[in-house]
Amino acid sequence: MNILVAIDLSESPQIVVGQAKKLAKALSAKVWLLHVATVRLDFSFSPVGSDEVTYRDAGGIRDKVAKKFRNEHRLLQQFSRELRSIGLDCTALLVEGPIIETILDEAAKLSADMVILGSRGKGAVGRFLLGSTPEGVLHKSSVPVLIVPIHKPSLKKVSPLKKEVMAKGKILIIDDEPDVREWIKIYLSSAETGCDFLEAGNGEEVIKILCGEHNMMNISLAICDIQMPKVNGIECIDFLRQQAPGIPIIVLTGFPDVEMAASLTKKGVKAYLTKPIDGEKLADQVKKTMRSIADRT
Repeated sequence: MNILVAIDLSESPQIVVGQAKKLAKALSAKVWLLHVATVRLDFSFSPVGSDEVTYRDAGGIRDKVAKKFRNEHRLLQQFSRELRSIGLDCTALLVEGPIIETILDEAAKLSADMVILGSRGKGAVGRFLLGSTPEGVLHKSSVPVLIVPIHKPSLKKVSPLKKEVMAKGKILIIDDEPDVREWIKIYLSSAETGCDFLEAGNGEEVIKILCGEHNMMNISLAICDIQMPKVNGIECIDFLRQQAPGIPIIVLTGFPDVEMAASLTKKGVKAYLTKPIDGEKLADQVKKTMRSIADRT
């Protein structure tokens, strides 16, 4: 069985991927993970109050588009690696074109038996906005379409005091791979933390952040890789424990080691997760840690 999973990398893709993962495992299905990239190269604009057309730097615009494609490709590959890490057969596809037509074309080319995509629409399918991607695919698809509801995170169940506490802090993501940091932000954007994010590519940058305007009082949680250049993850954790013992730490590593895990636990590390990262486990651990912080306040 072939399942085509169409995701929008800017619209909580982890929710759609999570549902697709469960279904693919149950059906032993092959997963095709598709992101449709849309490009609009506008090289001109008219200044306010002027009828003259001014042309933008075409080379600069192309560079930005190329960078956007590279970032989308990395994020898509990260989701694909996550699915493959649990034994699923998954292939990532980044295709440029009109969204609805491209999804339908790829479904036909791949002989997909089902299409899965997300929607922020509320209620029944009939309430989808006219012209939306879900409605367009539903009306034109020759195979079943599963719509996954995507809702913004809610803090309704959190008391006013806890909500205030949870919204104050920032999550510090420490990893030398920019695409991994971006992927973590995307996955955690739907977690009920109310936090913003800070990023560091190595331990040296962490020290600069903590000694700068983003001081220790503004950070609620650190997510730290181990293998990094300059100041590595172990040294970074030692620094955090000495200078900011109140900041809980979650460790990520691509090189799991039992002795290291035991040593880090003694240092007060809250969780030790291995790469490829299981986004659901990471999000659950972050929620658990953030809630424990709110309970202590």
